[in-house]
Amino acid sequence: MRGISSISGTATPLVGQETFYEVSGLYPGTVISDYNSVKWKVFRKSNGAWVELQGTLKTGKKVSFSFPQKWYGQELLIEAFLSNPEKKAPPGIIIRPVLGPKSIKSIEIRDANGNPITQKPKYGQAITARVTTENMMGETIQLSLWERDTISSTGHDPNGNTKLWNGSVKVTESNGIVTQRIMLSPAMMQEANKSWFEGGEHEYYMLAQATNTATKFSVTTQVKNEIVLSPNAPAPASQTPAQQTATPPLQAQAPVQVQNGLGTPEMPATGQTAATVQENPIETEEGTCPRCKVLTKEELKLIFSGASDTTIDEVVSAFNEVNVQLGIDTCQKKAHFFAQIREESGTTLTPHEAESLNYSVRRLKASDFVSGTGWVRDAVEGGHYQSGVSKRGPFQYFRDHPDEALLYGRKDLDRYLDGGIQRANQEAIANRAYANRNGNGDIASGDGWKYRGRGHIQLTGKDKYDLVNNRLTAKGVDLTITSTNVNNNSEGIKASMAYWDASGLNEKSAEGNEDSHVNAITAIINLHTDSYAHRRTHFGNTYRHFRVAECSKDEKKEEATVVEPGVWHDPVDSPQRTKYNSNGNIKPVSGAYGDVRNSYTKYHSGLDLFALPGTTVYACLKGKVVESTPGNTAGQTIRIKIDNVKDLLTQKDAVNYSLEFSQGEEMGIDIAETDDVYLIYMHLSQRDVEVNETVEPGDAIGLSGVSGTIANNIPSPHLHLEIATVQNAFGTGKTKRTNPARFINLNSYDTTEQDDSVKFKYHQDGTKTAWNPPLADQSAL
Repeated sequence: MRGISSISGTATPLVGQETFYEVSGLYPGTVISDYNSVKWKVFRKSNGAWVELQGTLKTGKKVSFSFPQKWYGQELLIEAFLSNPEKKAPPGIIIRPVLGPKSIKSIEIRDANGNPITQKPKYGQAITARVTTENMMGETIQLSLWERDTISSTGHDPNGNTKLWNGSVKVTESNGIVTQRIMLSPAMMQEANKSWFEGGEHEYYMLAQATNTATKFSVTTQVKNEIVLSPNAPAPASQTPAQQTATPPLQAQAPVQVQNGLGTPEMPATGQTAATVQENPIETEEGTCPRCKVLTKEELKLIFSGASDTTIDEVVSAFNEVNVQLGIDTCQKKAHFFAQIREESGTTLTPHEAESLNYSVRRLKASDFVSGTGWVRDAVEGGHYQSGVSKRGPFQYFRDHPDEALLYGRKDLDRYLDGGIQRANQEAIANRAYANRNGNGDIASGDGWKYRGRGHIQLTGKDKYDLVNNRLTAKGVDLTITSTNVNNNSEGIKASMAYWDASGLNEKSAEGNEDSHVNAITAIINLHTDSYAHRRTHFGNTYRHFRVAECSKDEKKEEATVVEPGVWHDPVDSPQRTKYNSNGNIKPVSGAYGDVRNSYTKYHSGLDLFALPGTTVYACLKGKVVESTPGNTAGQTIRIKIDNVKDLLTQKDAVNYSLEFSQGEEMGIDIAETDDVYLIYMHLSQRDVEVNETVEPGDAIGLSGVSGTIANNIPSPHLHLEIATVQNAFGTGKTKRTNPARFINLNSYDTTEQDDSVKFKYHQDGTKTAWNPPLADQSAL
């Protein structure tokens, strides 16, 4: 064979950075007198085949490539050749671009619809900030809008220019582009007119800043020194000197309806009349609850303990801005709303990433085991478990078109989720599964992918966006929700509120606060979810934190059962047993309760729940802390004696656990209502409770870690949980303990988070060391 036999260069080029590749070997007998005859191409994997990426043909012995952010983490093939590429490695190199230095590439001011400005905007209309970033997925960008008072029309001068607005956006799209819609309010106009001389236009520019990146500012945009008025709005009244000097406070979030200092209601860009916002929007009538119509930071922090102050502030501001208009205006409605948000967005209160459609061929066609034992290698439809937890495919389209499931579904080979033969073409799956439904167009329209589930409450389908936007318009909220901005905290929470109102959930949430009412709401949001019990638990917490029982508008009927604190709360968010053992092999039974170790001869006295160091750990039930100690071999430990054993037994009945493993795992003792029962948390890195302190279910009691000699330097960081009928069960064997899995709402342990974490060993001092784990599947051993 004549041609190139190998090339050299990194397999992990940095996104956005120039990376060089060079011919390093020739097949025997090949002589190249002019290296300009060497051609280079880049390929991507599609349906199991390498497909050429279009671009300028490169030639020579040594060339460079720069990969944009959209190829981050994707498998690509680079090859040099003389006649025809072989489309394999070697002679090529298979690469996966990795994130390089963070960078804000540009920021632009665009019109209300995100298009380049063709007509100068006026006050009462909206503009859009468009930021292009690189290597900043998941990062938060701080934005600010400035009016230029200095003579220079370029640069940023914080001393000479006036800041009129600030906010933040999170980078969630793979292309690195984020947008933020901002209302040009009359308050901004008044502030801008304070300079020594202002004519018929104001000069605006935007600033974009983020940690460890260079600040970028936009070119100057001219804003007409005029206000767009509603056709029904009264003409501006003449102002007294006192009115001329009074300036309403600038709002920190956008879009915001602001009282027009000139006497006319602010006019949204769409042209409809906006509702006037009062100076004191939270008013209480005699005999009504003062908390109903306002959300506080303190309340939200109790529910979303992992959320940052910035996130809490953004959500509180956005909620209070529109909650009365959108009808979530009683303590009970707030409790129902945020219980659902708690399940969808977790303790960090961040919107879900766009819906994953990483389905296997077998699951698309019918069903597949998403966790289990007995791995079978299958080169046709992909490897799979022989038995385990089975889940049915969610899409009728692929059950009707099994040939297309074979084309686009994931085909694993050596282990679950490895995509060893073929990775799922998620875009193709979405466009087919959601075509011609939920308001979407056909397959070619791309609506299925564009409108897949996003946001705090997982809006899915174009009709949901239309529903939300129609409700926002009908209620006088000047905001358009798109598939891009729905993952921002401000727009996302408003979209969720509009969906809630438009779906009749305000009426549902006003009907009551029993389990049946929570279930009815959950069924509307996600009928087939397996999280009904979780959402009921969340509502028990939000009911307490919003003090619904004290609210005069939401009193329970006499015959209703009072929801008291005491409902179960899982010890960590989205609990999952450990997938890997301490040797880095796949053996989930090792973390189960019973004789599960050393070939099923060694007893393990609790349940290991996967938890990266620093994960928040919660009290499961109400009780008193009887021990909070640095510990020894088991590390930092907290023991809680629970108040009401009946709550524990109720949770056991709700879970109705059956042994997941046929060998080794045991149920443990059956606990009686008359027993003393202790929850024992081990290997913690931080303890936030003291002895004799009373805790409620869902209270954060500490952080997980790898403390203790038996947990240090392992690739499977976890919380070790025991449930016993004595405070210290050491030396009692199996006579005083039960299997914690009987009470916990366990999720699948086959997660990319565990697959990524096993690549490191974790240490007590908070550091971690990279290593090459064996990753042998020992599930069946």
